[in-house]
Amino acid sequence: MDLKNHLHSALIIEQQPLAQSHLKYSLTNIGFDNVDIVDRSYLALRALKTNRYDLIICASDLSKGADGYQLYEQIVAEGLLLPSMTFIYLSSENDLASSQSVIELNPDDVILKPFTTQNIEKRLIRSLSKKIAIKDVLLKLDQYDYKAANLKLNNHISNNKNPLKIPYLMKMKGDIILSLQHWDSGERFFSKVISIHPHPWALLGLTECQIHLEKTEEALTSIEQLFNQPQTKLAALDHLSVINQKLHDFDKALVVLKQATEISPRNINRLKELVSVARLTHDYECQHEASNHIIRNSKFSIHDSPQIYLSAVRSAIDLGLTSFEEEDVLRLIHSSQSILGSIKGSFKSDAITSQIDVVQARLFNLKNEKAKAKELLSDSIKRVEHQKIYIDETNQDDVLDLAKAFHELGLHKLSHILFNELAEYCQSPEASSLFSQYIAVEKSLRNDIKESPKELNNKAVSFFEAGHLDDALKAFDSAFKVMPKSSTIALNLMQTLIESNLNIEHHELKTIIIRCKKTILQSELTEAQTLRFEKLNEMLEQQYL
Repeated sequence: MDLKNHLHSALIIEQQPLAQSHLKYSLTNIGFDNVDIVDRSYLALRALKTNRYDLIICASDLSKGADGYQLYEQIVAEGLLLPSMTFIYLSSENDLASSQSVIELNPDDVILKPFTTQNIEKRLIRSLSKKIAIKDVLLKLDQYDYKAANLKLNNHISNNKNPLKIPYLMKMKGDIILSLQHWDSGERFFSKVISIHPHPWALLGLTECQIHLEKTEEALTSIEQLFNQPQTKLAALDHLSVINQKLHDFDKALVVLKQATEISPRNINRLKELVSVARLTHDYECQHEASNHIIRNSKFSIHDSPQIYLSAVRSAIDLGLTSFEEEDVLRLIHSSQSILGSIKGSFKSDAITSQIDVVQARLFNLKNEKAKAKELLSDSIKRVEHQKIYIDETNQDDVLDLAKAFHELGLHKLSHILFNELAEYCQSPEASSLFSQYIAVEKSLRNDIKESPKELNNKAVSFFEAGHLDDALKAFDSAFKVMPKSSTIALNLMQTLIESNLNIEHHELKTIIIRCKKTILQSELTEAQTLRFEKLNEMLEQQYL
């Protein structure tokens, strides 16, 4: 195939002059007659919005703004990268995490620096040739005309005489089926492909169809096969997370999402999902860590917004309310004040100011300055008392935060009003499943439990030391419902149950013991906690000899 008749414009996004020169030479050599070069992400976006390019080469190491990964993410999000265009990513990092993050964005090729002229020309020709060979299909996909694209693709498959090209063409056909959400025909198509050869992409497509068709057992079987292949393990984890969430097994979904974010740490959407699942399971440490990870990776990206900073502060407050170490609480307050300062300096609007006031009030409460907190919320109190709050997906977390602030300050009637309105909003289609699940759990907990987790634990300890084991048991049980990941409360609850001489073989009590053990075994225990746990297990064994 003569490429020169098909190659016209290319855009190089690279800040190193020597690399620019080598790349331009290679592109001219293989047939491009127009090559533009930019060295900043904002200049690349400007060029892409005014010109149509056949090829984009983007380097990872861009400074003074978005880096190559963030730019690539924005180009995709804004629809500036059409199917008929070829995107080559030049990476300066060869560690697995960086590679996986880039591969998830699905470039046509990833080339590591440094590269030779001969090597990059060979790789470019290979990527461009694949696209040019089915350009008629890709141009239809540019127009979102999937039906016409599928017909033209079928012609290529029927007329193809090179067996090595069939998997590439069939994968594209599978991608079109998934885009059209034709799950039944997709299941048949991918199953037929797999019966001929177990291509990883076909197994991934089959799993996605099975999940949408509610064929959970079949999907889990497919996922097991995907775990055995490094190139599909990340996608397998994502699919498994979806299944666990559908089954309402959010603890397992949390474990799976943690694994996925370790493999590909720059995927902000997955990190946001991790925050939501961690919040739902009351894993305050994970929620806080993931929220801060989002901040560290969002600067200059399309994800940079006041909401991610507010989310980080809110997660710090949630963690602080459950921390038994005063030093840790002070550290969380200090870091939160620093983040609030960043928000005030970068994002200015009445809405943001109002949200900051609520967060600041919760911080005052965390410092036990309740009078200051209530004063800061005076306008919000009047607003909730006199009018219904409008809730949509843009302010759902803000309303939730206000409801939490009211509850923490003992304004339970106002908190109850907001949780009822949030529950009503969750009946609408725009509310996400995870948010709806969380509101259902929180509304129930806050109706039943008025004290903070630390207050409950301290009260329970007092009851226990005074010998009032029944009262201690109720308080520890309530605290454990709010802090199911706390090894301290799990140990306290377990000891109280044992020393109460209750029938631990009773189903409900046995379930509590199992939950306590699960939390303890999944936690990093101090030496004293480990010895205490061993002693409690001995007491359990002696009690049931």
